[in-house]
Amino acid sequence: MSNEESKELIKLLKEQKAEREANKDLAKDQLQLEVDLARAQAEAASTLSDFTSTREAQIRLLESEIRLNAENAGEAKKFIEALKQGNIALTEQNDLLNSLSPAARKIADRFQELNNLSNAQNKYGKEQKQLLGDIAGSMGISTMASSGFLANIVKVGKSLKEGGEPAAAAFAENFRDVFNTTNLTLSIITKIAEATAMLVLEADKAGAALATATGTGRELSSVMVDAQDAGNLLGIRLDNAGKATGELFSQTTNFVNVSKAAQTSMVLQASLLGKIGINGQMASETFQFLNMNLGMTAAQAQNVAGELAMMGTELGITAEQMTSDFNQSLGTLAVYGPRSMQVFKGLASAAKLAGVEVSTLLGIAKKFDTFQGAAEGAAKFNALLGTQLSTTEMLMMSEDERIETLIRQTQAQGVAFKDMDKFSQLALASAAGIEDINEAQRIFGMNMGQYQQYRSEMERSADAQNKLEKAVRDTMEIQDKFKVLAAEFAVMVTPILEGVHGALDGVMSFMKQFDDDTRESFMKIVGTIGTLGIALKVIGPIISVIGGGFGTLTSIITGAGVAGGVATGGGLVAGIGALATAIAPLTPLLLGLGAAAAGVMALSNINFSANTAELDGVDAQLARLGASSEVMVQGRAVVDNLTRLSTGASAGMTAAAAAGSAVNVVAEIPNMFAGQSVKLVLSNGRELDAYFAEVANG
Repeated sequence: MSNEESKELIKLLKEQKAEREANKDLAKDQLQLEVDLARAQAEAASTLSDFTSTREAQIRLLESEIRLNAENAGEAKKFIEALKQGNIALTEQNDLLNSLSPAARKIADRFQELNNLSNAQNKYGKEQKQLLGDIAGSMGISTMASSGFLANIVKVGKSLKEGGEPAAAAFAENFRDVFNTTNLTLSIITKIAEATAMLVLEADKAGAALATATGTGRELSSVMVDAQDAGNLLGIRLDNAGKATGELFSQTTNFVNVSKAAQTSMVLQASLLGKIGINGQMASETFQFLNMNLGMTAAQAQNVAGELAMMGTELGITAEQMTSDFNQSLGTLAVYGPRSMQVFKGLASAAKLAGVEVSTLLGIAKKFDTFQGAAEGAAKFNALLGTQLSTTEMLMMSEDERIETLIRQTQAQGVAFKDMDKFSQLALASAAGIEDINEAQRIFGMNMGQYQQYRSEMERSADAQNKLEKAVRDTMEIQDKFKVLAAEFAVMVTPILEGVHGALDGVMSFMKQFDDDTRESFMKIVGTIGTLGIALKVIGPIISVIGGGFGTLTSIITGAGVAGGVATGGGLVAGIGALATAIAPLTPLLLGLGAAAAGVMALSNINFSANTAELDGVDAQLARLGASSEVMVQGRAVVDNLTRLSTGASAGMTAAAAAGSAVNVVAEIPNMFAGQSVKLVLSNGRELDAYFAEVANG
């Protein structure tokens, strides 16, 4: 070898060594990346308390460190196998163990345990986790496997902390990609469409219920929808507004006479009252009295009704109780006209303080409604207490004033009612018309200073409507608030509802123009056409496959398939592909036959009556479609025969008639092989091993 050749060889060896060193460095870098990744995965899994992922990441960490520090892949593989087998002697004598990181050495100490556990998990873990996950789910425990959202929050948070500014920048860009204007706009449009559809269906259901209750059709549906829309943020649903509309329509006189705006306002107020326990019948009774007896307008009546409901809430009287007591007292207090509310407030204050019903106090005051009753009552009190009650004054007092006067006169004696002797208490209770001494002690012993305070509280009616609306809002659950917000996206509910109903009403009106027989026949024809359409879709693909099969057979018979297949080397598959077109003209006919068969099966399920009127209807429909008399006769015979399939005979179908009207389907199919001759060539004299050599016309 010459000197030049030696130099070239040395140069080449150096280059190969440098390349090997470079590849080794690249391999080391790759292994280091694997180590870092495995360590990060182990830490993340440990943070999430994901024991399975932690174990798998620890195993990957140890194996990556072993491959990183080993002299070669063989040594690394041998060392890993020794760890799996638990060969402590081998691993302790190996210097490779000392080159591992402290974390990897800890993993190596229990590597056999971890590896065995991994094998067991692969074999048994899936079913076990599924069972335990089901148990946890039934207990309401959210696992990391079932809650990907929670796991992602932890992972993203950790990545943002470790990744610094680049991770934050990536997060910001991803945020803009997801929450961009286009996505938000499309989401809003989708929500509007969903909310509108939901509300339209709800409005239709409530409108139908209202039409049933009132008998007015859809006349009041727009009032109901408008009231719900106005009270949506207060949690008013269409069923609330529908019930309120029905009650006001049936229980009040002038609801139908006021404007649509006034109707909407009344329905809204009644719906609000319904949310705090005042049903539609109670609210309607109050509206009726305020409007018809006191002459209030619709707006005034609803404001006073709201004030009445809320004026006792601060005293511990529910809105339902206050309204109910007021309605029950109207038989007595109506005589006071506009002052009836004032009188009722006094009675309600006294009843609350004494812990009795308003009706109890009305019963006491009623004794003084006549001159005789007032005279007897005043005389008894004067005799027992030594007072100077005036018969005329007691007669002219309102009910609340009578109760207050009797209590004050009793307490003015300086002895509490409950401290009087037995017979004095019985005598005073009898004079007042009270049979229950327990009630008498509470009434005559009430704190009159507190009575005045209660009455003043009821007189303060400022912001009664705001209090009512707040009370209604407080009845809403979280789920209701989500529904309310969704409903806010709905638009044009009434026009859409009216449009859909208008279209459907038009179709039904069109159908009404025909008599019953025509309409029934028409629907049968439509049903048959639909059945044939379905049959085409279902059977069509099958017929196409069958058609392809016939195409192959035809081509083989004609020789084109074998010749084409042999010539191209494609074999039978190529022959099938090339020869399928031969039968193509028959495919529509086969499809038609399949569809007709399905149609006949569908017709056999139709309950055709043997009544000749039904058959006449079929004739009429066929005539409208332009069918010839022959077709009509055949059609009538077929239908007549179908009605008697169960009996096996048809009165209108004789053998001669059937033969005369039969359709020769075979004769209508062109014979594509007519006039052709086939020459058979035998391969030997004893076996029928033959092939088609040629096909000649004529």
